[in-house]
Amino acid sequence: MQVVRKFEADGAALRVSLKRGLARQALDHAARDTANLPGLFAQVDGLAPNAKAIERLAVRVARAPGVVQVSRTTGGAGLVIVARTLRHVVNTVDGAALFDEVTLVYTRILLRPGRNGTVLRLHSASFCRHALERLVERGPVALNLPLLPVIDAEAVQLLRHQVAGRVIEDAGDNLIRAGVPGVWAGGFDLMLPEQDWGLILQDGAKRVPVFSVRTFLAPAQMRPTLWLKWKDDPTMQMAA
Repeated sequence: MQVVRKFEADGAALRVSLKRGLARQALDHAARDTANLPGLFAQVDGLAPNAKAIERLAVRVARAPGVVQVSRTTGGAGLVIVARTLRHVVNTVDGAALFDEVTLVYTRILLRPGRNGTVLRLHSASFCRHALERLVERGPVALNLPLLPVIDAEAVQLLRHQVAGRVIEDAGDNLIRAGVPGVWAGGFDLMLPEQDWGLILQDGAKRVPVFSVRTFLAPAQMRPTLWLKWKDDPTMQMAA
């Protein structure tokens, strides 16, 4: 038992030791493989509403830098594209800048071509370096493999939950289930589209909804009420 406990302690210390380096490496890798969003939006402009045109676009986009997923919508009438960019984000409250940081920003693009043009619906999620570090420290990610592919997969799932409204609320916090055991904690913000996107958002929206991830919580860091909601087991409940 003592040997097992020492191994666990050594493993935890190693994660703390490597978390900053792995997070920094992920950001460096992302900087060399970032999506060209204006180019992607230019490709979908005027897309013909037929299956062959959609399939050709899917093949082209899947090969583009920074694109982490391309999938057909239910029924095959449109595409869902998830693209990764590295951005210097300035956080503001009531117009006043609080702080700025380099973040991974994942943009989910739902597109449906029609006779009057292509309709787009955008959602985004951002991961700061602190969140990446906490995943390494608290999650079961491999320490001998690049971290960026893990975050790519997590972002795809997080955006899917975000669009579907599968958000856990606990003690005033917003949390979304992670692919590994745990949750991503953060908050909902609005992001201005970049000027070179050249977009008119659906329904006259002026900003893109974004879930800003601040940290990762493994089960050990969860409050009892959050743990119960995360387990989502009707047979479990708090003692009276």
